[in-house]
Amino acid sequence: MIEKHSIERVVDRADIVDVVSRYVDLKRQGSNYVACCPFHNERTPSFVVNPSRNTWHCFGACNEGGDAISFVMRHCHLSFPEAVSELAKQTGVQLEETKEKGKTAEQKRNELKRESMFAAYQSLQPFFTRQLAADSAECRQAKAYVTKRWNADFVNETGIGYAPRDGRSLIEYARKQGISESILMELGILRKSDKDGSLYAFFRERITIPIRDRFSRIIGYTARYIGDSPDMAKYLNSVTSLLYSKESSIFGIHIALCAATKENKFYLVEGAPDVLRLQQIGANNAIASLGSSWTEKQLSQIKRYSPNLCFLPDADPAKQGERYGTGIASVIKNGLLAFKLGFNVTVKEIPLAEKGGKNDPDSYCRSRSILNGIEEEDFIVWYAKKLFVANSIQEEKRNAVTIIASLIAQIDDEVKQSMYLETVAKIEGSKTLWKTALN
Repeated sequence: MIEKHSIERVVDRADIVDVVSRYVDLKRQGSNYVACCPFHNERTPSFVVNPSRNTWHCFGACNEGGDAISFVMRHCHLSFPEAVSELAKQTGVQLEETKEKGKTAEQKRNELKRESMFAAYQSLQPFFTRQLAADSAECRQAKAYVTKRWNADFVNETGIGYAPRDGRSLIEYARKQGISESILMELGILRKSDKDGSLYAFFRERITIPIRDRFSRIIGYTARYIGDSPDMAKYLNSVTSLLYSKESSIFGIHIALCAATKENKFYLVEGAPDVLRLQQIGANNAIASLGSSWTEKQLSQIKRYSPNLCFLPDADPAKQGERYGTGIASVIKNGLLAFKLGFNVTVKEIPLAEKGGKNDPDSYCRSRSILNGIEEEDFIVWYAKKLFVANSIQEEKRNAVTIIASLIAQIDDEVKQSMYLETVAKIEGSKTLWKTALN
């Protein structure tokens, strides 16, 4: 087994254009590169290499894509470790092997099971994507939904699919493909009925959006309900498994790391649709926690690619008795954690929708110019404004001064501290007050 950090170095160094050009004659077309697909016969080029996303995709008969590793796997008929080794030679990375000695029997079993789970998802994914081309009223409706929300090419490139209302078709497909039912149950794709013990599909009547790991491998799904039942949860995520964990998995990371390295910034949003919207308008450095809270495990994965984070909170009105809407409250909590971990944190706050309704990056950021036009504020300054607008009682204002001063005190730069003191003094109090609080 190859050490994970070695694989990461290979992926970081492997430029998709350079890799594919070794095997395919690429021609520049706008910001992308095109060629006739090397995996099937065609006269009109449908094979596209996207440098900004560091990905390839065949929009023709294959309808497949991925990163440099997946291309070498497919083109050279190699396994994942073999493809990594080949790319390591091309990029000059010295691979380190994991030490098998000392591993417990359980660790070895889990490694084998992880590979079986990756294989299961790889085999299952075509079922969901093919539903969007199926000739039924239900599938046509699903296709209309996704192509209206995103364009058809983007849907193909990201692997968005559909889980039909009748889950039996998924079970039959899995059996024909020889996918282990026990593995699918561990992944939460299949479940057993409490009544009669029969199998049923967990995702039904839902748009399926793949969650991928650092190396573009599917580790789970987030699925959006498009049926008529008002009692159904709008989104369901895959269950915790050896591949997916809500505490450590990051949606969009396979695309964002390359873009964030170039732009020296990550955009942090709440959900998968927000990431997809930002990717579609060219902000490929967007990632989501698939929940309102970010964890130290998640943030530690991205710090070496860029120390700069910009949060885009959902805009929602505060509920009765609460000072902030859910999106603002989440960014306050997550921003404090990121600041504590040493990130440079900013916030782009989108406005509420008409009549004070909910808004989010997916619905608001319809173009790159709109995203760029949102004012970007330093987190400390933004947070100070929130605290002092929300607090009118003198005692609470004193507490707010203490909170902000404690953040400024963590900055190991006297010039920066002085600049912050001048800025927050314009919001509330005087510089003398803030100096006293800082001391």
